[in-house]
Amino acid sequence: MIRDAVLTDMDALAKLHSESFNNHFLPKLGNKLLSKYYKEFLNDENIFIVSVDVENNINGLLLGTANSSIGRNSFIKNNKIKLTLRVALLCLKFDLDTWKRVKNFIKSKMKVDYKEVKQTENFEIFSGDYLSLLSICVSEKAKGMGISKLLVERFEEKLKTNSYEGYRLSVYKSNYRANGFYKKNGMSIYKESNEEYLFVKKLS
Repeated sequence: MIRDAVLTDMDALAKLHSESFNNHFLPKLGNKLLSKYYKEFLNDENIFIVSVDVENNINGLLLGTANSSIGRNSFIKNNKIKLTLRVALLCLKFDLDTWKRVKNFIKSKMKVDYKEVKQTENFEIFSGDYLSLLSICVSEKAKGMGISKLLVERFEEKLKTNSYEGYRLSVYKSNYRANGFYKKNGMSIYKESNEEYLFVKKLS
């Protein structure tokens, strides 16, 4: 079953995120901070849905947001001390990913240099309302059951209901499985950097 996320889901979502993206930065903060991170996106401005099994256990999540910076900045502001201590600890452990993020933060969030990619269709994505798909993941036990597809379908239904013209997302080039999934679901690459593809889908 697909339903809207609620406040009591946050701990389970943090655990699912950590299991799905264990090599990424956010899980390194710990599940308590990760739960608070997701809590910042639980509002009417975002589309936040989850998949649950017959025992009501969460086995998938999808988060779409109009402005990810608002949630991230609010998370940093509301958890400044704990976040600073955790990042400092990771730096002391010589976590290269954390060092890289701190360096980028000090550089005042410099813009990524994306280059245009030739497309067969002209996407005028900034002329209308597009949402960003910020996060999607499915538990290991539930993979292969079509849950990602169901989450995206419900997400697109909600986008249409809320008069959005489409959505976009970024994916690491090295994530071949995700890139294949988005292409299979009708998304196209419209820009790329050295490390990432930016995908877009215009809804009819």
